[in-house]
Amino acid sequence: MGLTPVDLAPPEDQPRERAALAGYLGPQGLDFQAEKRYIRKDGVVIWVQVTATLVLDPQGNPLRSIGIVEQITARKQAEEAIKAAKAEAEQANEAKSRFLAAASHDLRQPLQAINLYLGALAGRLAPGDAPIMKHIDVCLGSLSSLLGDLLDLSKLDADVIRPNNTDFPLAELFRNIVSAHAPAAEAKGLRLLAVSTKLWAKCDPVLVERAVGNLLANAIRYTEQGGVVIGCRRRGGKIWVEVVDSGIGIPIDKHEVIFEEFHQLGNQELSREKGTGLGLAIVKKTAALLGLEIRVTSRLDRGSTFALSVPLGLPARIHASSLSEEGGPLHIALVEDDANVRDALAFALTSIGHTVIDAPSGEVLLARIEGLVPDFILADYRLGDGKSGLDVVAAVRAKVGEDVPAVLTGDTDPAVVRRIDACGATVLHKPIQLDALNAALCRQRAR
Repeated sequence: MGLTPVDLAPPEDQPRERAALAGYLGPQGLDFQAEKRYIRKDGVVIWVQVTATLVLDPQGNPLRSIGIVEQITARKQAEEAIKAAKAEAEQANEAKSRFLAAASHDLRQPLQAINLYLGALAGRLAPGDAPIMKHIDVCLGSLSSLLGDLLDLSKLDADVIRPNNTDFPLAELFRNIVSAHAPAAEAKGLRLLAVSTKLWAKCDPVLVERAVGNLLANAIRYTEQGGVVIGCRRRGGKIWVEVVDSGIGIPIDKHEVIFEEFHQLGNQELSREKGTGLGLAIVKKTAALLGLEIRVTSRLDRGSTFALSVPLGLPARIHASSLSEEGGPLHIALVEDDANVRDALAFALTSIGHTVIDAPSGEVLLARIEGLVPDFILADYRLGDGKSGLDVVAAVRAKVGEDVPAVLTGDTDPAVVRRIDACGATVLHKPIQLDALNAALCRQRAR
């Protein structure tokens, strides 16, 4: 076995060995098994496994011990190698996730500019160029969707998202989700309905909306006829938000694997029209972060129901919105530190009739709007020199003495969304379509 009288157990192992031996020799100890390290006089560490049985005489006193000592160095070295490789892989994965989470804003910027330029060009093309524009739009949409899902997933993996639970009405959440996905349902000729409810939930509304939105998008994607319904049921002190479709259904043995990353049923050709394969993975990780349950029931060729549990919340007073979607051109104060995106925004907004005063920073903007009260502030959330779009909003409002409406562009970090919402502004996630930007401006118009 290679042991010699000078072999010693490492000091850190000796207390454990004494404790194990004491138990072996105690009144209850008859069997003993332990893995032990020894250091040879040449410094080499070896491992042995000791198995022993204590034989007692008729009076219960120790008589003799029978034992087996087996060298297990090779096995322990293999276990340590596997453990080290696993730790290295996990560290690399965490580093990747942290990098993507930190780089989210910069990765979205080029797509933001391209989206805006294409939106502005759409009305200037000859009729024969429409098919080309449509193909570009489809390709860009697929790229934006994949990048967005990857970045959202990386933030969940990197553990940089912290939930902020609050009471919120589910009816408002349903309206937001249905509004966002109605065009996709209409394009496929599907009915999209939300069942009216007066229930309130207590959770993080931003994360819940994203999770349920992904479930709804998935239902629309895999439903060819009929429709999709979103609603909720109250059971056992919880609310189950349900997305019900009349789609292709899911085999019962696939109910777990569909939540794996890049796993898609019925998409062997890897068509981007059927999504990125990350939507349900994001739902699962978001639910785990929030401590929520997910249930799936399905029948092949009859449809599926995805249900997400949320805690019951307490209603608050609801204030009616006075915002209008009517009005003419706007005077927009724009702050964006990325020159390409700033130029694209200014070009796109002026192409649809608005007047834009643009600047790379809040300080420059304040000088340029001297004597003018803008109708709107449009600012990127993440600016240079440690500044944010919220700083710009506060500075402009203080300078003109009015609560100027604001739209801030930012990534999907829920903490950012909550800070923007707290100042009464609207947030748009990059990359932004021109139509979505103009609609957000219209919704924020009246003050």
